[in-house]
Amino acid sequence: AHGVLLTRASLFKNELDALKTISTYARAELDKKLVTSDDERAWIADGTDPAEAENLQNLVLTPKGLLVAFDPYEVDCYAAGPQEVLIPLSIIKPFLAVSITG
Repeated sequence: AHGVLLTRASLFKNELDALKTISTYARAELDKKLVTSDDERAWIADGTDPAEAENLQNLVLTPKGLLVAFDPYEVDCYAAGPQEVLIPLSIIKPFLAVSITG
């Protein structure tokens, strides 16, 4: 409500567990939306790997959930443009170290 900038470390109680959940959910949603080949599935897996520091950096906490934004070329070819996945609040709320109302 106040436009506060949060880091991943301050957003989650346990960042590693949260990132694993975010990764799993985002990967499943992107697979449904983008996958037509094994190469694309591998691309999504690489771009959502929670062990890679540069992945899962663009997060926006909203009253409806956590919006995960992927830059062009992160989870699909550049021509596909940026991709987004909204993780419902019910899934992410147990991991949050901050309270959110909506």
